[in-house]
Amino acid sequence: MKKFLILSILLFFVLCLSVLWAKTTNWNEKEPSASALSSKKKTLSRSKLEAATLILHKASNGSVAPNYHYECVIKVKKDSVDVTVCRGYDGEEVYHEGRAISPTEYEQFLNHLAAQNIRTASVKAYTSGGHVSYIKVLKDDEVVFDGSEDYNLTIAKGNLSDAFMEMLSGSMEEAANDPMRLIDPLHNEEE
Repeated sequence: MKKFLILSILLFFVLCLSVLWAKTTNWNEKEPSASALSSKKKTLSRSKLEAATLILHKASNGSVAPNYHYECVIKVKKDSVDVTVCRGYDGEEVYHEGRAISPTEYEQFLNHLAAQNIRTASVKAYTSGGHVSYIKVLKDDEVVFDGSEDYNLTIAKGNLSDAFMEMLSGSMEEAANDPMRLIDPLHNEEE
């Protein structure tokens, strides 16, 4: 009877510890920072877009070896669009191209971004495996909206890059869609 009592107490103790450990361990999400919890949710409104002097979209694949890392930045201004692809963590530029855009093209771009209903959200689990896609909207030097598709944005319609890709010419779109072809010569041979 004494062995049964000791075994029962030990089993109860192990069960209590495992329940406590399970409640304090969150396998799926990292804890949001206090500043993230206290910050208000923001919307990329039409008025912010119309006031913008520069709208940036950046995509990168940060969790790879330095020789295979890239960053692709698309910059849209009221009269132009530019694509720049850089290799490695030192930012060696391997591609740059720009073109002028018409007021009609810019208006269509703004309409597409506004229709996506882009908003910041509570910090969500970082599940991208290293790929990061973000947007930054500036009015002169002031950031009026920014967020990461992989971390704190919700997009009601499509992907963050959709509106930006519509602005690009053939070779610019190829570079933005597949920056690895500019980084790794063997990448082209695999296709």
